[in-house]
Amino acid sequence: MPLRICPADPAGNYTLFVLDGVDPPRRAALAAALMRQDPAVEQVAFAAPVRAGGDGRIEMMGGEFCGNACRAYGLLLAQQRGGAAARLLVEISGA
Repeated sequence: MPLRICPADPAGNYTLFVLDGVDPPRRAALAAALMRQDPAVEQVAFAAPVRAGGDGRIEMMGGEFCGNACRAYGLLLAQQRGGAAARLLVEISGA
């Protein structure tokens, strides 16, 4: 089954968001494969279950924090909700 992937270019950090659940042990290999397919990709973020009551959560491929990816994911969540959300809480790894 193909994964849903959404590309984003938040302020120059070309990011792929993997929107379907991927088990953490499989993420590194998947991120490497996705980055090999497109050399412009700088990082991969995986949608994950929220932990602290947020509207959505991403976990970066290296477990780091990325403000640009966080902003872009917030925009994606708002668009998925029809753009009506005035305020969203995004959870992210490394924060």
